[in-house]
Amino acid sequence: MSEIINNLFDFISSKSLEKERGKNVGFTNKKYVDLSPKSREIDKVPPSELFIDVMNFSGQFLHEKMSLVENCSWLKSELTRPSFDHFSIAYKNQVFSILIDIRNEDGESFLPPEFLKRQLGEAKKNNLIPCLFPVVIENMDSSTVRVIDNNNWNLFDSISGDLILPDNLVSDKKIEMSSWELHNFAIMQTRFMLKQQDFKVVSFQNVIGVDPQLWFLDEDGNNSWVVIRYDDVNVDDLTEITRRCFKFNGYLAKFQFISNNPDKKIYRGDSIGVKFMGFEKIHTFV
Repeated sequence: MSEIINNLFDFISSKSLEKERGKNVGFTNKKYVDLSPKSREIDKVPPSELFIDVMNFSGQFLHEKMSLVENCSWLKSELTRPSFDHFSIAYKNQVFSILIDIRNEDGESFLPPEFLKRQLGEAKKNNLIPCLFPVVIENMDSSTVRVIDNNNWNLFDSISGDLILPDNLVSDKKIEMSSWELHNFAIMQTRFMLKQQDFKVVSFQNVIGVDPQLWFLDEDGNNSWVVIRYDDVNVDDLTEITRRCFKFNGYLAKFQFISNNPDKKIYRGDSIGVKFMGFEKIHTFV
């Protein structure tokens, strides 16, 4: 099936205007690194109740700020594992990658360095603006949580610690969508279609290179996995994924995104042609 989705995302880009200076609440770390098996190990630790409470607080705070502007939407508002950020927000032609940075009364941060390294690496590759969302908690009691900067978005540059004012960074300049944005878009479409068919999505993640992208319950209530691609499918990848997930049924969801621009590039905020050929069952566990 083929359909045109108009103005699906109002994204944002990375050419900043003059920055507002703010209190240095971030890390100074200019070493960009890719995801690695070692850096993913921290995702094996389940999130604490405290963190879930803080994430809900942070998401509500950001949502209220987003509601005051136009062309601003969530790309990611749910906790996924593995991941390189906690939230992703699209605002006009920019995309903000956000990590929650929990601190105690003395300003000591509990953000794992591995998280910051991953965020910076993916932000550089995919033209995202890496941000910290610092919150202070007294005695590790979530009822005391408060932001550093209540007057603005409470966003600070992950490298310099400078205050980030999203309104000063967005523009009408055309920015080409990154591989991660298209990858995330394909996953969002797959989730939507599964839910439309009353299948329960158990979990998903949108880190490029980590497979499968999604797990859902099939018509018999069995866990099944889905590999989601918007470009060519590597057969060796499917073989390896099947080997690791052999005891569960597996599917492939493949998309093709079509640009309406003369240069065939897909820009943030564009209308996008979406061609989806359906789910292909690629493995049956007997």
